[in-house]
Amino acid sequence: MKRTLSVLVAVATVLLASPAAHAGDDPLPGQRLAPRQWPAVPGNPDSLTYRVGAPVGWRFSQLPDGGAAFEEGRWRLLVQGQWHERSARTQAALKADHLADSGKPGLVVERTTHTAVAGERVTTLTFRWRPDGGRARLVLVRWIAHGSVAGARLQVAGGPADRAGLTDLLDRVTPTVQLAG
Repeated sequence: MKRTLSVLVAVATVLLASPAAHAGDDPLPGQRLAPRQWPAVPGNPDSLTYRVGAPVGWRFSQLPDGGAAFEEGRWRLLVQGQWHERSARTQAALKADHLADSGKPGLVVERTTHTAVAGERVTTLTFRWRPDGGRARLVLVRWIAHGSVAGARLQVAGGPADRAGLTDLLDRVTPTVQLAG
């Protein structure tokens, strides 16, 4: 009996320590990225063509504005190219102000960070909110400057418990983002 109990405790410890045991540790750790490119929207001069390392096996859809969405379960990665007249830092500040002024109950702007990833200037805005009657969401939005006139915006979203995985996804995808034409 004592030996059986020891084995059960050991198994329970391994299961609780494994990433799969936690609801927030979804499909990303160890997830392979593969190059993905999609065409700009014909007739839309603001649409840019980007190439990005996207998680293999995630559902892809092109957005009407020329961006792309990759989804797996409750995780979502959005990629949007953009012409801009403002720095990544300014765009993040404007978005943070807009969110703070939105009056949405439960919306909390957590922080804005400014760093360099693979030689590119990036600014990341983190906020959380709970849609009406929905589950709490954590959103990280990253602006990447590609020179002075073009850039990309990445956005990842999931549950608050997904913070580490969402941050990892954003950090792994960022260096793969390239303006393709």
